[in-house]
Amino acid sequence: MGNAITLTIDGREVTVQEGTMVIEAAKKLGIEIPYYCYHPLLKSVGCCRVCLVEVEGIPKLQTSCTLEVKNGMVVRTNTPLVQKRRKGVIGFLLANHPLDCPVCDQGGECDLQNFSHRYGPAVAKFKEHKRTFQKYYIGPLVEREMNRCILCKRCVRFYDEYGGETTLGEFNRAAETDIRTFYKTEFNPGFSGNTIFLCPVGALTDKVYRFKARVWDMKFITSVCPGCGTGCSIRLWSRNNRILRITPDRNNNCSNNSNHGILNNFLCDRGQFDFEYLSSGERVRTPMIKQNDGFIPVTYEKAMDMIVFRLKKSIAESGPDSVGGIISSASTCEEIYLFKKLFKDCIGSPNVDFRSRFSDSGQVNAILDESAEYSDLPGSGGVFVLGTNILHQQPVLGLYLRNRAKRKGSTLLLAEPYKTGMEDCASLSVCYRPGTEAYLLYGLILCMLNPENREDLSRIEGFEEFRNSFKEITMEAVEQTTGVTKETMEKVSSLLLDKEGWTIIIDGEKESLLFSAHNLGMALNNVQKGRVKSKVLPVFSQPNHRGAMKLMPESCNARKIIDAALSGKLKFLYLLGSDPVSEFLDRKKMGAVLKNVEFIVAQDVFLTEAAQYASIVLPGKAPHAKQGSFICSGGLTRELQEGIKEGMESEWKTITRLAERLGYSMRYDIIDDLRNEMLSVLQKKDSCREKFLPVRIFEKPGKFPFVLVEGKNMFARDKFISRCGAIKFFFKPGVCISPSDAEKSGLMDGDAVTVFNNLGELKVMVSTMKDVQPGYAVMTDDIACPLNILKDSEEGFVEVDIRKE
Repeated sequence: MGNAITLTIDGREVTVQEGTMVIEAAKKLGIEIPYYCYHPLLKSVGCCRVCLVEVEGIPKLQTSCTLEVKNGMVVRTNTPLVQKRRKGVIGFLLANHPLDCPVCDQGGECDLQNFSHRYGPAVAKFKEHKRTFQKYYIGPLVEREMNRCILCKRCVRFYDEYGGETTLGEFNRAAETDIRTFYKTEFNPGFSGNTIFLCPVGALTDKVYRFKARVWDMKFITSVCPGCGTGCSIRLWSRNNRILRITPDRNNNCSNNSNHGILNNFLCDRGQFDFEYLSSGERVRTPMIKQNDGFIPVTYEKAMDMIVFRLKKSIAESGPDSVGGIISSASTCEEIYLFKKLFKDCIGSPNVDFRSRFSDSGQVNAILDESAEYSDLPGSGGVFVLGTNILHQQPVLGLYLRNRAKRKGSTLLLAEPYKTGMEDCASLSVCYRPGTEAYLLYGLILCMLNPENREDLSRIEGFEEFRNSFKEITMEAVEQTTGVTKETMEKVSSLLLDKEGWTIIIDGEKESLLFSAHNLGMALNNVQKGRVKSKVLPVFSQPNHRGAMKLMPESCNARKIIDAALSGKLKFLYLLGSDPVSEFLDRKKMGAVLKNVEFIVAQDVFLTEAAQYASIVLPGKAPHAKQGSFICSGGLTRELQEGIKEGMESEWKTITRLAERLGYSMRYDIIDDLRNEMLSVLQKKDSCREKFLPVRIFEKPGKFPFVLVEGKNMFARDKFISRCGAIKFFFKPGVCISPSDAEKSGLMDGDAVTVFNNLGELKVMVSTMKDVQPGYAVMTDDIACPLNILKDSEEGFVEVDIRKE
């Protein structure tokens, strides 16, 4: 924190931190200074000249967005000279701006329109012809209208400071300056929608929302994005009970030094445009029962009668253990809490879970309870991103880390199996062989040990068991396995030891990686003996995976449910938002599991693959149409709000009605009553003792020539994105291999191939990427390319072969 600075603005004193700009200090007093190029999330450049102010002792007017406060400074924001200059500047901006406000989507929230009325000239002085630019297509999400541009350059600066790619640039000079994509190519999807809301005029507008409504015709509600585990704050804008657009909620503090610097700043294109599925004709909107090979609609009461009858029959004939339930970790905390309560307390069955990867270790929750939170990131000594494509698994968190490294100069260390787009801002980037993360972290621990601290670590519980996990593997063996040299590992360990308080970001859905990262953090803390501890921050693709882990500990186990179904012991299965056929490993096995269950209830937004096996299908509310809460990857509780009304019953009410029909009192008038009861469970923390955890090591079998690597892409199609016209074609499934492997196999970019093993096959297109290591094939899970066709185990290597069609 800087020193406190006191200054006077328009006769009023204000105290702010050193380094604050005058425009921000004025905002603290509620004094409006107009601006166009300035934005609290971007570097100040002072190019629009609208924010001019008078400063006592300085002869010329100053741009308040670039002027740092000084002790005793006296600022005047509305003197006659300031007013005159503002009118002149706004007059120049209007000289070439078309007067097309009636047809511009920015109308009603346009800074040029608003400030022109308040501060601009009453009569235009310029009579010359306005400059004009031709339109051209830049993509399906953003409409470019260069004639309206006032050259604030916010869009270009966003990509320079955050995006990591030179998507937009300035061409030509003076009045002919044109902001466009290079070579007139399309906007790269990912974060392009942010330029719409950074633009203070209507030069860049939302194509999905285009001409549908005016801002004063709509209402908005603040909610949370359900697209991934980041938990971004959003505004849902609706008209006539239909969501028309989604924008970031920047009503809170936008400072990059706060939690809101992650959650309230920007959105990825998925979070911004993934809402068209709400009005899809494929939605399940009424209960349905299976008849012959199809489904027919029935009333809620008839559906509930059938469910209760079959549930009681299964319990009476085969006991409570014959009943099970699987819920999605995209469900709210309230739904998960009640779902578990229904099975554990009401029915007396242990068969309830959410895990698609079967993780059931008692240590996981303890690690999560002591893991890093978003509030730890600004003060961390450095960030170590390991084994996750963060820009696609949690895009806005990745965007924050990029900007923190580029703008703040913080240390960012990467260890990844292939390039993910973060390398240009990293202090050090290490490329290792996929699936060898545990070996890499073990090698880093060996590098940071010397005889003195080796003895310190050996006293910690579990150290010998941890060492035995690797069967006394030498550094040479680690080098050979990971493909990372000893010199590189020593460089990484030296960088880690150079700073205290690291945040280690990993893919939290891989148990062996979670345990390995925990061991690395503990070793760092014991070797450094510093005041600031290093912590692990697991990230998740699902919005409430962390909340589900908290509400459903290891005693609940999906593996037992599946085994019981295969053996014929499970008679009744309730699927709430979960589709085991597409989400769980081993697709064929999941199909056999569901066929073997006598009665299945599926409650979901769409008729999923698993729902096709159901006896009864109940409608589920879409995330943007329900109330509830998520616990995001950063540990914060984020509240969903009801953006629109949907006719179907809320899932939590369906669960309570079912419990009441079974004779168990589960009555909640409003959702707040339920939250108060749930709070005691969420506040309970498990202590993770200082203990090394054994790590499972997986050996490469060597049956097929390629090891399958699961990539990440924010636009990979699921049941929601596949029904959103604007973004459903951004991702094209395929297999990516190294150029040397392509040459060896006689393959070229665009060839149709079959990726296969002894479990199944997928027909896709092949492409080459120099960053993919020889012997590895990168594929991303997608509705058209379900990778669980090729898998039969929860973790470890999956091998495939590639055949040209």
